[in-house]
Amino acid sequence: MRQIAKPLWLALALMATTACQPKSNAYQDSAEELGASNASLLTDAPMNNPCQTTISQGIAGRILWLEGNRMPSMDPVTRKAVEYEDVGIAREIHVYTPTKMTQVSVSEAVFYTNFPSKPVAVGRSDAQGCFEIALPPGEYTLVVKEEKGFYGNMFDGDGNIYPITVEANKVTPIRFLVDYMASY
Repeated sequence: MRQIAKPLWLALALMATTACQPKSNAYQDSAEELGASNASLLTDAPMNNPCQTTISQGIAGRILWLEGNRMPSMDPVTRKAVEYEDVGIAREIHVYTPTKMTQVSVSEAVFYTNFPSKPVAVGRSDAQGCFEIALPPGEYTLVVKEEKGFYGNMFDGDGNIYPITVEANKVTPIRFLVDYMASY
């Protein structure tokens, strides 16, 4: 048997261990079902998601506030990765037809105003950040209302602001991070 160099062997062992881990993301199956168009919008979601979904088609999830230093770091005492708590926030949520950055006014590099159309739907998250909005199948832009304008921090290759897809008889899971006060 050929001897494998120690660094290569260690890398292969780590990859094999990681690949065999059980799913820890409650939204993982949904991300696979949705395909690449929305997979980038779905980040790790805690298994203890406090939100209940009652709709059968549209979008549902949480609006979360992130601030401060969010760089991956290790606790110097325990030598374990620092885990940040998800903080749900109440916000007004606006759903528009697909809207590109070039179609709106931008202030402070992150806030949008002057959308070219009226919202298709408006909803509100509760104090835990939970929300659901029934929508017909289609492509949309999702933003939350902040004091200085609307915020959405995801884009597709065409420049659409926070693009989401709603499929017939499915609820698209959303984990929307309001992170303009965070540093990475």
